[in-house]
Amino acid sequence: MKDKKGTELKTNDNTEKKDIGRKTRQLIFSTNAVLFTVVVLIVFVLVNLVIEQVPLNLDLTEEKLYTLSETSEKVMDGLTDKVEIYALYDRVSGEADSEKADVIKILDLYDNHENVEVSYVDISKKPAFVKNTVGENNASDYSSGDYIVKCGEKIRKIDDDDMYILYEQQINYFYAQTITTGLQVENKVTSAIVRVTSEVPKIYWSVDFGEAEVTDNNYSSFVENIEDANYDILPLNLKTQDIPEDASVIFFVRPMSDLDDKTVDKLKYWFDRGGNAFFFMDAENYDGNYITTDFKNFNKVLLRFGLEINYDVIEESEEKRYKDDEDYIFIADTIAAGALESTESYKVLCYNTRSIDILTTIDSSYYEAAALIETSVGASSISLLEDKTEPLGKRIVAASSVCYAGHAESKAVVFGSSANLQYAQTYYFGTSGIDTVKDSLDWMDIYTGENPADSIEGKTYNSVVSTVVDVTESEEKVLAFIITIAIPLVIFIIGFVVWVKRRHL
Repeated sequence: MKDKKGTELKTNDNTEKKDIGRKTRQLIFSTNAVLFTVVVLIVFVLVNLVIEQVPLNLDLTEEKLYTLSETSEKVMDGLTDKVEIYALYDRVSGEADSEKADVIKILDLYDNHENVEVSYVDISKKPAFVKNTVGENNASDYSSGDYIVKCGEKIRKIDDDDMYILYEQQINYFYAQTITTGLQVENKVTSAIVRVTSEVPKIYWSVDFGEAEVTDNNYSSFVENIEDANYDILPLNLKTQDIPEDASVIFFVRPMSDLDDKTVDKLKYWFDRGGNAFFFMDAENYDGNYITTDFKNFNKVLLRFGLEINYDVIEESEEKRYKDDEDYIFIADTIAAGALESTESYKVLCYNTRSIDILTTIDSSYYEAAALIETSVGASSISLLEDKTEPLGKRIVAASSVCYAGHAESKAVVFGSSANLQYAQTYYFGTSGIDTVKDSLDWMDIYTGENPADSIEGKTYNSVVSTVVDVTESEEKVLAFIITIAIPLVIFIIGFVVWVKRRHL
């Protein structure tokens, strides 16, 4: 195009330059929008990957039911060996049970630690699993709902009911309802982990002389309490086995027959080298019959400690009996001496107990014996061998002694009954009888270590606040979709709309 003077106009050049400039700006804007969207997508993907590694729950309970204590966290962080925890039920069905769902929430906290792995096994579908895990001899002790804590060859069982704090509410004379009032998952699991990852003293339970078995349900609470105090309890056949080198203590619980001569020799050799033992010499068996066995070899063993068991059953004075019609049940105070010298006096149930003598007719320079529990002066001794009653007077029903005669100091504790260790008695009267055994074990000083889980207490439900905010698997998928797809898509659409509107600028 030319003007009137014939000069060529530069309109096309200017127009082309404007078009190029506009296209350049559009390209830059589009590129920036795409780059921004890509960056946003990358950021959200990275955020999602991080979130997937974080447990999406928030404990809002007043008692922190679903939070591990600092003690447990230290135990978990200090693990160097792999610990496996098996819950013997299907996880999905467990989460459908409100009580098991609480346990699962806490087990998930353990599972988050590097050296702890929690698995759920439905043993109705895998019946051989327990036998393959704990061995054929122990498999019968486990049932659906129980837990196995395993590290290498060391195994601990946690009963289903042990995970809860239970209260039995009497509805009427014939019926009582068991109510779950709290959780003690952390105490049980952390304690079991400590036990399977550390060396603990071994207590051997004699089974060759008509004693109660280690697996006897009547003593289940007693065994559990001792094991929870960080001891191992294992059966021992003294007639066919030598006393293991790793034995710290031997238990004789309610023997029905006397020791044989070979066992006496084994015990003499063992005591000479610092062995320790507990003797629970009941006067009555489960059938309500008195045990009239001649325990001359038991007394031969106890002679080195200046102790002797008698063939009687103690009847307390009426004012000391637990109930007027219960002639042989009474409450007595412990004595702060001997095995209990470091404890304050506490009350103990005495049930069908025989008496024990501290001998004064032999040289007492090589032993130091002390009464642990005594009757009142109004108690009487009724003979198991003949129809007679000894005169009224104070009787010893539990005693301890230290023997210095061997190559090393040895200790023994003798109780006239094991009835206050049995489940029925501990359920109704408390665990003071078990406490005398635990205090005596401390006195024997065979274990100087402590189980840090002892400081972890059970957590009771609060009637007002007992809520945990927990993101379920389905909710996690929805949240992941929102973070990784929905939000970036919205941002992309917004960016695209802005680009369309501004692309002609």
